[in-house]
Parts: sequence; C-alpha cells; structure tokens
Amino acid sequence: MQNNCHHIYTNNSLDGAISLLTYMWSHPQNDNFHYTPISNLNRIKNDLKNAHNKSNYVMLDLAINNNFLPELDDPSITIIDHKRSSESFIKDFKHSKIIYKEHTSTSLLLYKLLKDKLEINKNQKMLIALADDYTSYKMSIEDSLNLNIIFWSEYQNRFYDFIEDYFDGFKPITEKQKKSIHFIKNQSANIIKNLQLFSGNLNFGDRSKKTIAVMSENVTPYVIDSLIDIHRPDIILSINIKTNSVFIKQCTSENPIDCSAFVSKFCEGYGNSSMAYGTITPLFMEITKNLNPC
Repeated sequence: MQNNCHHIYTNNSLDGAISLLTYMWSHPQNDNFHYTPISNLNRIKNDLKNAHNKSNYVMLDLAINNNFLPELDDPSITIIDHKRSSESFIKDFKHSKIIYKEHTSTSLLLYKLLKDKLEINKNQKMLIALADDYTSYKMSIEDSLNLNIIFWSEYQNRFYDFIEDYFDGFKPITEKQKKSIHFIKNQSANIIKNLQLFSGNLNFGDRSKKTIAVMSENVTPYVIDSLIDIHRPDIILSINIKTNSVFIKQCTSENPIDCSAFVSKFCEGYGNSSMAYGTITPLFMEITKNLNPC
C-alpha cells in the first residue's frame, strides 16, 4: 500500500509550526511529510514552477492575498487559513481548494476541522491551546508567551528541530530555558527603556490606524510583543536605519489592513496580510511624517 505524500508550506511562526503539527497528527504517521517554513511566497512559486508532478500541496497559516495569483491558483493546492483579511480574496481563486474560516489561530481552526481524525494526548492539546492563546493576543496562559520566546530564540533557523522536539506535545520548560527567558525579558526591558518611539494615526487606504514606530537596530520579536502589550496599537512599525529595512505587523483583527500590499506599494517589500518586510523609501518616510515622538 502506497503512503500518501504531503508537500506542506507553513508560516515561519509559532502558529505556523503548531498548525503543521496538528495537520501531521491528523494523518497516518507512515505518510510522507515534506514541509517548509516560509515568510514569503517566492519559495512556493519557484518550487511549483519546477515541479515535475504537482500533487497534494498544502499551505498553512499564509494569509491569502493578491500575491498568490495566478501561480498559486492550482487544483493541486489546498490553502488553509484563519485570518479575516483573507476572506475578500477567496472569490478570485478558481482552482485551488480554499479552507477558510475566521478564527483566533490556524492551529485551533485545524483542530476543530480535523477533530474526528485526531487522536492526540493532553500535551498535544496544550500545544494547540498555547499557539492559539499567543496568536490571538489573549495571553491568558503564561507559557504561551514563553513558548514563543523559546521558538524564536532557541529554535531560530532550527524549525525542523522544533517540530521534532514538540511532536509529542508541550513539555515543561527546563531550568535552562527559564534562565534564557528571564535573560531575554530583562534584556528587552532595557532595550525598551532606550528606544526612540513615535506614535499617531496613519491612513492605510480608507482606514485610520493607531500606529507606533520604533527606530532601532536591536528590536527582537519579544521587544515587539512587549511594545504591543504596553501601547496596544493597531499597527507597529520597526525601522532599522543601519540595514535600511522596515518591518510592519498588524496587532488586531478588527478591520484589518493588508501589510503585504502596503510594503509592496511603499517599501518595495513582501510578506503577508499580518506582517511584512520592506526597504526604507522616500515614499515610506513621507508617510511616517505624521507620527510624533512619544
């Protein structure tokens, strides 16, 4: 009996990683899983272009937008996503299978969609709960933030090791990891004290968004999370003059914008609707003139 082969592309994030695990848990373990974490669509487009046989491509937690078209509208592709911003683009797809429902995370959406196929233990269920708690910004479970810190600090560029280490579900945070988390939190607090912050309302098309911007060379994912927790913006911008780069992240699901469309137009960049990367351009700097020092 031939085993099924799954070619999976998932967001390089905590929710993307645990979405992948949830998908794998719902299928026979002797199936073949080939998975790739990505932060933009170019890798997928190139792989599909060079594929000899297109079959069973799955994309997880990659916010649907116009950049998918036309290359990623194909009968061999299934796209699964939870972000509200994806909904308006679904009608433009004629061939791909789209599984979309607005939800707090792709991990929890997959759990509910595949519940009848899932036979998972309490630690695997906890892992899904932690991903959902962090992705939704509820932060009601202490270890959800800590797990995200571990994901980005300990497993940076080691996505495949994370999948292997957490395949059996969440495991207690070790003393070594606790020390590392404590160090990162203290380091981030010191960084935040010395940050140059700007705030104000920026217009993204017809939508005015409460925005904060930080100019620094030392902004880590946890610094971003801390600033979001402190200031509660709709949008956060991280600007690095040294590398001439811009990072934009959407911090709310209410009336969302498309971050990838913004950086494509103003920053010569790429990404998805939730977060994107670009280059500092004169047009971008003109837009940010409406932000004032905090």
